Amino acid sequence: MSEGNPSDMSTQQPLAWIPHLKPGEHLCWLYDSEQDHQTVMSSFLRQGLEEGQKELYILDTHDEETILGYLSTNPQVDSCRAGNRVVFTTSADAYMRESVFAPEEMIALLRAETERAIQEGHPALRVTGEMTWSLRGHPGSERLIEYESKLNTFLPGSKCLPICQYDTRQFDPDVLLKVLACHPLVIVGTRLYENFYYIPPEDFLPQEVPAAALRNWLGNLEARARMEATLRESEEKYRTLFEQTKDAIFITSRDGEFIDVNDSMLELFGHTREELLRIRVEDTYVDPAQRSALRQEIEESGSVHEYELKLRKRDGTEIVCLETATARRSEEGEVLGYQGILRDITGQRKLEEQLRQAQKMEAVGQLAGGVAHDFNNLLTGMTGYVELALRKMRPESPQVADLRKVLELTGRAAGLTQQLLAFSRRQQLETKVLNLNAVVEGFSKMLERIIGEDLETEFIAAADLGNVRADPGQVEQVLLNLAVNSRDAMPDGGKLTIETANVVLDEDYCRKHAEATPGRHVMLAVTDTGWGMDEETRQQVFEPFFTTKKSGEGTGLGLATVYGIVKQHEGNIGVYSEPGRGTTFKVYLPRVEEEAEEIRSKTAAAPAGRAAETILIVEDQEDVRIVAQRGLEEQGYRVLVATGASEAEELFSKHSGEIDLLLTDVVMPAMDGPTLYGRLAEVDRSLKVLFMSGYARRAISRSGLVEPRAAFISKPFDPSQLAQKVREVLDD
Repeated sequence: MSEGNPSDMSTQQPLAWIPHLKPGEHLCWLYDSEQDHQTVMSSFLRQGLEEGQKELYILDTHDEETILGYLSTNPQVDSCRAGNRVVFTTSADAYMRESVFAPEEMIALLRAETERAIQEGHPALRVTGEMTWSLRGHPGSERLIEYESKLNTFLPGSKCLPICQYDTRQFDPDVLLKVLACHPLVIVGTRLYENFYYIPPEDFLPQEVPAAALRNWLGNLEARARMEATLRESEEKYRTLFEQTKDAIFITSRDGEFIDVNDSMLELFGHTREELLRIRVEDTYVDPAQRSALRQEIEESGSVHEYELKLRKRDGTEIVCLETATARRSEEGEVLGYQGILRDITGQRKLEEQLRQAQKMEAVGQLAGGVAHDFNNLLTGMTGYVELALRKMRPESPQVADLRKVLELTGRAAGLTQQLLAFSRRQQLETKVLNLNAVVEGFSKMLERIIGEDLETEFIAAADLGNVRADPGQVEQVLLNLAVNSRDAMPDGGKLTIETANVVLDEDYCRKHAEATPGRHVMLAVTDTGWGMDEETRQQVFEPFFTTKKSGEGTGLGLATVYGIVKQHEGNIGVYSEPGRGTTFKVYLPRVEEEAEEIRSKTAAAPAGRAAETILIVEDQEDVRIVAQRGLEEQGYRVLVATGASEAEELFSKHSGEIDLLLTDVVMPAMDGPTLYGRLAEVDRSLKVLFMSGYARRAISRSGLVEPRAAFISKPFDPSQLAQKVREVLDD
């Protein structure tokens, strides 16, 4: 056979070997049932017709009608008979000459018929003969083995493909053993085998058969020893691969029993080998119905590739795995079981979920930052108008109290926008090199007042704590919000623990936490003994406006603010909690090697005096523009106002050399403030600038629009704050 290994054919489906038969091969067929005879002959003859070969059938115990019945479903049969492609003859006509078996004449017949088939345009002659004629005592039947040997000499290189049929129910075993010895390929029933006991034709002379048989047996002993050694080596390689691969490998029965597993499978589920081989396969599934669906797909398709499953370990932990598996089948095609590999992707799925959460938080942050920016413009106008109105009123006026209440409410609204900006990482930071121990100790009295006397507090400070670069006020805000969250989780009392430590986030940690960056960090942990939270709550805890409190009892921005502040400091935050077992928040900030700076409280600048400078205000929001203009004019400044860049350039040209300060919004239609300043400064290099925006300084600096050292004021601001900042810039 020129395609595939004949010795492998016995492991294939019945008759899978027939399409691989090639002219020049010599086959002996042993069968013991009419069913096998019909099965093999119908396939053998049909295959020849499909390949365009001529066929010669030598009849003895069967008749022509029976053989044609095997092919009754083939519409080509009648045309093939009419075209002389299927020819029948009898054993007497083929094998006998004057009632005596003549091997030489039979070989001559095969040679002549093969040549005739080629001349007629057929690629080969396919021949099969029923050998039962040799049992009827014809003179010369003892020369049967001589004929088979001569056939072996004729066939190599020829276009003839013969099968000699032997019904084992009628032949003596001694005769069959001799017949088998002279055939390189043997069909038994419906399966093909390579004959290890084959004796080459040149050795198969009557006087040399015993010696040849002995040599053949000895050679087979050697060949079998080599084969067994190869098999053992292959088994060892398989077992090594089976046991040492990191993927979990399994073999199961169809009804759900583990037959064999490797060590990685044991490690994956946490079972011993004895335990896993005792339990049912479906017991490892979170949903047993998923195994039924998997079995159905494997049996319909033959295999599955990376089929996602939810499985349960020995300790009850649920894991997500990808299964690649195939069905194990019997020789008849019946499904015996399944074999395959499992790959644990639980960590990967968690990272994907963390990434999706981070992307969602980023999107919400962008929305929150945009809303805060627009709202800050409104608050600037509201605050400005109220303060300007208060300046014109007598202190005893009854409207003063109402207006001050409006200022209080706008202040609270400004606080909400600051929390939104903190979450969106767009608030202004004034960073210093800090030691978190000092920050916690300095803020401890404030914390005690906030959380009350019914809670026990403990501060565990690391002795050699490293420094971080952070805004001290924002770190205090993080502490405050986390402490308030813990207080609310312990309405009946409990313990609040604050802890600091030096930590190193390694690559393994960062692989499991998508937002973390490797390296040396300083940890700030806040732990409470409160009621804790479930996994669903834990997943949403940093989302803005998410709260477990009753309506009206919280804004849902406290932890969102913490998240934004930590992220703005390029840090990482995690929460660890279970219902009834308290909660721990861990904040990781990058460690720096610089010395800590002294934390000083801010001192208010002296009130601005009367001024005489000229200021050009460029602002597209009308209310902000009016409030800024009136507030500065009341301080004595000469104010020019423009709604956009083109109008500003006209005023600058018209008042050339008169303008001392440009007060401009950063983001405006047509041309942004920094670009406008660049164009005006080319004309007058002494021109000073103060940028204003509803976004925080850090966000604006990151955008590249404003230089980090440029003068900047965040909205909302009141007229007094603006006047103070303008004075600072002009006096610098």
